[in-house]
Amino acid sequence: MKTAIANLRGFTLIELMVVMAIIAILMSLVGPLVVNSLQKSQAKVEVMTIKRWSKNISIRAFMTQQVLLLELNGKSAKLINEQNVVIKSVDFEYLYFQPQSIEFNSNGYALQGSLQYQLKENRFEFSLEQGSNSMSQYVSR
Repeated sequence: MKTAIANLRGFTLIELMVVMAIIAILMSLVGPLVVNSLQKSQAKVEVMTIKRWSKNISIRAFMTQQVLLLELNGKSAKLINEQNVVIKSVDFEYLYFQPQSIEFNSNGYALQGSLQYQLKENRFEFSLEQGSNSMSQYVSR
């Protein structure tokens, strides 16, 4: 009976510490890549959100026959109606906007041709013209 117990041997503390050190090294190599890809995907979601929101504002202006104003400044966007009442406000974490106002007339058309935003050090703009899904990147000099 004593020989059976003596043959059962577990891991030593040193072996466990070596395995934990290897796992920690692997996590330190992979961790930043995972965080960076997560931030990129969240930034893409914000870009899709502002594009979808601009299309929805256009539809809302047409359906309600109201002039709507989209004010962009810093990391926030506000939708304002004709009575200067804020209908909706959205704050963004990754997108940055230079101060700009985009007016949507009662026919649903944006009076300005494009919406500009900045993502990290890159500047982008996308067209607000009906039927256009184009997006271009430009760098200010």
